Amino acid sequence: MANKDNEELGAFPGPGYGGFGGSAGYSGAGAGGVSGGYAGGGFAEPANSTEPWRPAPDTHHDDRIHDDVRIRLEQAAGVNPSEIQVSVEAGVVTLSGQVATREMRTAAVDTAERVPGVHRVKNQLHIEQPLVEELREKLSHASSKLL
Repeated sequence: MANKDNEELGAFPGPGYGGFGGSAGYSGAGAGGVSGGYAGGGFAEPANSTEPWRPAPDTHHDDRIHDDVRIRLEQAAGVNPSEIQVSVEAGVVTLSGQVATREMRTAAVDTAERVPGVHRVKNQLHIEQPLVEELREKLSHASSKLL
């Protein structure tokens, strides 16, 4: 039976779920080592009621992902990372800027996708040489070899 204090707080006695931070909800030591429950500092509140709930960004984790993506792009064969900008938010990597070829764009995206902690990669890379020009160049090169 709950005591008067717990009834007033709207909490339940005994071990709780915790781990999310805050001071309301289930009481007791939680699985995350924190007493508290569903309300409190562990959540990012939406700016307005029409936005979906999402967890607060872990900027320390995002910074590490950013650094790992930059390092791997620099080490990747066939990728020139000098014109590639990397941004990370909640494990979602955005690659933007310009690359020389389609192959380089594909290699950059594939490299970023393989970094631990990356949930998704948004490809906003532009190719410096449009496909039509690239094909025209390859055709003229091939035709000169045939003649």
